[in-house]
Amino acid sequence: MCELLEKRSSRPPSVLYSRSPSPASRPQSSRPASRATLVTSCSPIQIVNSEISCQEASSDIHTDLFPLKDQDVLLRRGNTLVVKLYTSVEFTGSYTVSLVFTPVYRSRERFAEFRAAGIAKTSCELWLSVTIPTNFPVGKYHAHITLSLRGYLEVLTHFHRGAIMVIFNPWNSEDDSYVGCGSAEVGHYVLDSQGVIWRGNHRQKTAMYWDYGQYEEGSLESALFLLSPLTADECRTVATVTRCLISKVCDSDGTGVMKASWTGRYGSGVHPACWNGSSTILQKFLHTRTPVKYAQCWVLAGVAVTLMRALGIAARPVTCYNIASCFGSTLARYFTSEGDFVHGITSDIVWVYRVCVEAHMRRDDLPPGYDGWQLLDTIGSPRVGRVVGPVAPKAVCEKATNKQQQLPYLTGIVHTAISADIKYLRVKAHDVASVRKAAVALVERGTVGASIATSSGHGAASLIDLTWNYKKQQGDPEPTMTYKMGSFPPPSRDCSFSVSTNDNALLGDTIQLVVSISNQGGMLRTIDGRVVGKVVQYNGTAVRNFFTMQFTGTVSPGQDASVSLPIEGKKYMRHLVPQAMLQFFVCVQARENSQMFIRLHDFSLTLPKLKVTCTPQKVALGQSARVRLEFKNPLASSLTRIVFLVCGSGLCKQKELSYKRLLLPAKLVTMEFPIRPYQLGDSRLLVCIQCDQLMGVRGECLISVTRDVQYNDNNMCS
Repeated sequence: MCELLEKRSSRPPSVLYSRSPSPASRPQSSRPASRATLVTSCSPIQIVNSEISCQEASSDIHTDLFPLKDQDVLLRRGNTLVVKLYTSVEFTGSYTVSLVFTPVYRSRERFAEFRAAGIAKTSCELWLSVTIPTNFPVGKYHAHITLSLRGYLEVLTHFHRGAIMVIFNPWNSEDDSYVGCGSAEVGHYVLDSQGVIWRGNHRQKTAMYWDYGQYEEGSLESALFLLSPLTADECRTVATVTRCLISKVCDSDGTGVMKASWTGRYGSGVHPACWNGSSTILQKFLHTRTPVKYAQCWVLAGVAVTLMRALGIAARPVTCYNIASCFGSTLARYFTSEGDFVHGITSDIVWVYRVCVEAHMRRDDLPPGYDGWQLLDTIGSPRVGRVVGPVAPKAVCEKATNKQQQLPYLTGIVHTAISADIKYLRVKAHDVASVRKAAVALVERGTVGASIATSSGHGAASLIDLTWNYKKQQGDPEPTMTYKMGSFPPPSRDCSFSVSTNDNALLGDTIQLVVSISNQGGMLRTIDGRVVGKVVQYNGTAVRNFFTMQFTGTVSPGQDASVSLPIEGKKYMRHLVPQAMLQFFVCVQARENSQMFIRLHDFSLTLPKLKVTCTPQKVALGQSARVRLEFKNPLASSLTRIVFLVCGSGLCKQKELSYKRLLLPAKLVTMEFPIRPYQLGDSRLLVCIQCDQLMGVRGECLISVTRDVQYNDNNMCS
């Protein structure tokens, strides 16, 4: 045994002895735990109190912003734990001290034990210094301290009143959450409490600010609670911890954080478009221990990132555009000879976008070369009905080559979701029986997985393109396919086609849809075209058709031609539903040689902005500031039951402001309210509008919180 030094100065002794054995190899005490408090010999000495703290300053290990209860201790793996024992009287002689960790949310059995022995001189205080191993299971623990004195049969026991919480350490190179020495990614993807989630479509990417709030009350506690199904050994690695968190974010058995829904009926809960942060969700879940209603993919991803960052894992939301959900390596779409798109024949769909999560980790369970960012899907796959990930981007790229090894967590499904081909089959109108005899008219490659993007951090709406991290770059040699993509080569063509729209159109504006045809051949081509406009959910589910138009024209050899189709706002506005977008099915065919062009063109309408201003721009910590909201009704109808939902980490707790009157068309509503920031630094105040007619309208403003500022009347931000 190592010598345990008594306290002789203000600094604690060096680390004496620490270990965290696996359950199979941990030492078993010769004295049963149930007899630890039995007194077998009278002793005047008792442990009257204990103090447990982290030797490193909380600001140095980036735990100072977490709200902790009295005597709770939060530290990262690899940090040093200092234990002070106070006895009722001074004593001398040899002794043995044991520090036992018992999980709070898992089995109550003794898990980890740290021991030290020494000889004390006259003292009423003992200090024990323990370094937490870098593979120690993350979790929340009770601390049980025992003190054995030579000459006494009695074992002195003490239960520390606070909890000890151990989380990952991305700044320690021996921890499997390590991101890299001096890497800016650590600060952005572990410490930032706000960020950007990308939505829209692959051409019109729109940024939505999200308040992760990992330092808010309830976030860390929820993350630790959700790890309760794991064993101690499973809590050692980032891969198993993130997989557990992802499986619990989207509820499937009544124990998850949120209930996902795309039905459009949210009367018993909150509309998914009205969430703008994670902390309120996690506080509700922790209070009720029941799933919070309702969520969709970006909400689930935002909550998952919060849980991972709270545990010290670098995490970020990743948006996959045109992601396939199908039961095979190819995806089928059906249309009629008249050029109408047919729904309901197949369950194969293409999401306009789907938000997943990337977490940074070392993969000791895989061959070398698969460390780094790993993809996890919060919703899962319909093919297997379970969680997908963590999956390394390198493994997804290699899935299309002979290099692919058998890797865990459904790597093949991720590859199919971003690389599947789309085959268009022609059926007879209103004849379901003709599906079996449907002929393949065209196969479209490269549309699925058109773009994969994430935010660059810094809290700014700057985009990082991750597409070629997951897909084979253009120009590379064609790999040997693992999955047969189908032998459906498109026919040779001497005409090319394209579809474009005015992508900056606001809600209610006229949409200009342009179909362009280029004839590179030596013969005149007669073109027949049909355009069908429909309202769709972003998950690919059709709502209803609102527009149909046919056109015919000729294109001379070597010439270009175009057809412009204006679509007025009144044609689509009355068909819109919250969170929906427009999709145009364009089918064009040349009469002379039956060349065909088919395209599904996604279009997102730009919503009006909610103007948010704060006076002053720089606010002293703990001082009040005034926030002003302004919004003009863009619709031709009145808005009813308007509620402004406000949140901002470090600025104010979530609040709801109701506007109890009707907001008539083209009328302006203004509201003011105070805030009192409680954390230093720059943070955004996020506001979104909830009403019966309009969802998804948001606004934000950046506010700087300093220790002391001088007020300036011109200090404004918007």
